[in-house]
Amino acid sequence: MHTIERRMADFNSILIDMAESVYGALDGAFKALREQDKDAALTIMENDEKINHSEAMIHTQAIEILTLLQPLAKDLRLLIGGIRIANDLERIGDYAKSIARFVIKVPKLNDALLGRIDNLSIQLMSNIRDTIDLLSHPDVKRAYEVALKDDDLDHIFRALLLSVVDDQETIASNIIEISGMLRNIERAGDHATNICEIVIYIENGEFIDFG
Repeated sequence: MHTIERRMADFNSILIDMAESVYGALDGAFKALREQDKDAALTIMENDEKINHSEAMIHTQAIEILTLLQPLAKDLRLLIGGIRIANDLERIGDYAKSIARFVIKVPKLNDALLGRIDNLSIQLMSNIRDTIDLLSHPDVKRAYEVALKDDDLDHIFRALLLSVVDDQETIASNIIEISGMLRNIERAGDHATNICEIVIYIENGEFIDFG
């Protein structure tokens, strides 16, 4: 394998590893939320630094390859797109950390609300999983399909947010924190959609904005 091919393969591998770490952090944060496990939530927060380190490593690797090997065409797009993907992954990791912080700070939620939040988290995790799979198996058509799944997440989010507002008498003391946590879940979905856009750019050079 030529040097450029080996370095690009290593770069993509690091990117996928970061994505899997972010997925694990988000999954762990939701599990801590369901179980109201403050110790697990604290572990999620402490491990966020590893995700930040991965982002820095991806930036460093990209700069080295760009400087030393001067890649062209798709390799160049992968490096540029990879930096952007790492930024989106880091933001999703931040949202996982925020959910964990919510678990530590906010008293136990009622089971009915936890169940509704769980529905939202299941949709997000499905979207994130499909997005990460695109990094290993890039496919433009599939990227469009995965990006459109964000509409389902938005629908569940809006309905849940309205139900929280309507039920604010029972959760009045924490409504701001709950609403903020729900918005973080929705925003994590937006970053997954961003990654779908970047996958399309890497594959065919086309700039797409799913809004």
